[in-house]
Amino acid sequence: MSKETPTHYSILTKNKPGTLARLTKLLDEEGLTVSGMMIASAKDKAAIQFLAPRDCALRDICLRSGMKLEETKIFERKAPNRPGELHHLVKALHKEGINILSFSGIADTASNRMILTRGSKVSTALT
Repeated sequence: MSKETPTHYSILTKNKPGTLARLTKLLDEEGLTVSGMMIASAKDKAAIQFLAPRDCALRDICLRSGMKLEETKIFERKAPNRPGELHHLVKALHKEGINILSFSGIADTASNRMILTRGSKVSTALT
């Protein structure tokens, strides 16, 4: 069974109470399952980033709600959960001249799920 790679979404918005609740309501109304979320804020601005299946209508829905949405195709790779594996991955990308702009990883007992965003040559660098 093949699983579709999620899309990385990023929303820049005002940092005020209720913004996240409004966003999660929109996601719920669209029927999107979020597989990861991160929020960072500085003074009056907030960046909300999340992974979800690609949804063509989401951009328009967010814009109508006053939220600017950016979407990026991502690359995922499973790797063994052992010392040196992250270095091996980063070294391979560096060798191909790829600058990693965003990276996150989730570890379980057997493997790591590594997610790289905004890497146009990532998939060829690791084959």
